Amino acid sequence: MKLKTSKWFRFNWNLKIFPLSIFKKMYDEMSSKDCTLYWRHTMKEIPAETPCILWLGTKGVTKESKKLQGIVGIGKVVDNKKYQFDSCSAPWYLKELRDIGPKRPLSNMVFAKIQLIATTEEAFVSSETIKSTFKKDVFWISGYGKSSFIKEDKNLNDLIELVMEEVKSRRSRAS
Repeated sequence: MKLKTSKWFRFNWNLKIFPLSIFKKMYDEMSSKDCTLYWRHTMKEIPAETPCILWLGTKGVTKESKKLQGIVGIGKVVDNKKYQFDSCSAPWYLKELRDIGPKRPLSNMVFAKIQLIATTEEAFVSSETIKSTFKKDVFWISGYGKSSFIKEDKNLNDLIELVMEEVKSRRSRAS
């Protein structure tokens, strides 16, 4: 997956809302195809080809999933469309989101189509590594739990380079 360097978008993953077991099943399914999936956000539009990360924060993290805290995916937004689904048209994994209900129907949510390389074992770059390497708190990259564009920061390119190196390293070990 080739990624242009420009403005980066962060998609946040909350385990309380989207459990790890459902993500694993969905990602295994998507990996056998083209790794394209839909992820929720609150932006009006995200331009096509925008590079993105998938950030797993602290909400819903258990002892078993703690090693996933940090950047667990990297990819790009496929197109600039806003996707909306109802309970009939949504992919099965979106119907599993735990915050859907009468007060927050699926039809009121907006999704982006993204192509993603992800991990379900251990973060590509953990939140602890980010803190120690860049000598700052992770809020510059985590965005306080909200999916949005990442504020430009002189360390962002170095961080993305770390992620890409780890992705390449894991792929070479797997083959």
